Amino acid sequence: MKENFLVLDTVPVRVSIEDVLLQLGYPKGARTSSRVREKVRVQIAENCQLIQPKGAYLRLEGAPQKGFELFWQAEGIVLALATIGGTVESRAKELVNAGQGATGLIIDAIGTIAAEQVADFLEEKIRRDCAGSGWKISRRYAPGYCGWKMEAQKEIFSHFPDTLGITLTNSCLMIPEKSISFVCLLSAGGDFGSVKIGNCRKCSQENCPYRLEPYETKNL
Repeated sequence: MKENFLVLDTVPVRVSIEDVLLQLGYPKGARTSSRVREKVRVQIAENCQLIQPKGAYLRLEGAPQKGFELFWQAEGIVLALATIGGTVESRAKELVNAGQGATGLIIDAIGTIAAEQVADFLEEKIRRDCAGSGWKISRRYAPGYCGWKMEAQKEIFSHFPDTLGITLTNSCLMIPEKSISFVCLLSAGGDFGSVKIGNCRKCSQENCPYRLEPYETKNL
């Protein structure tokens, strides 16, 4: 199995007011007061400066080994880690504990959005780099998604000599919490249909944020 390890420490993060409002549960396009929008704007300006975005990935070509048996039919996999560091989430928790829950929730939402943007950037970087080597990749898939146990985190981390400052708890949760681990499957032809991962086609949770495939409806 060939291993190519890469760390990225320059990752663009741009959090908008609309992003935060959606993360807080406001319907898309909903009218919000100027007071709320200004509060969100101020927190974005202050807290995006505290974000320390980093990403790393490792390409494993050939049959997946221990810990990745779920993907045994894949031609290879890419393991990835993404994080924004722990400063933003620490500040959010401090404010919540100090009774400033609304502000803490806004900052927490900023952190969540930023972490997802780092993962998105990393996934696109993987896509471009793999294309240069003749590979196509699947959408990302993470421990805890349907069909893949959280314990797989240990196997992912075992491949990274530099974990970007991320550690695992005994229950395999990541610290800082605003961190994401995932895999992408490799295919020369771009056909991932034979690799049975998760149960998306049978799951009717229409708005699941981790959905990889559409629900498979059947005519009754």
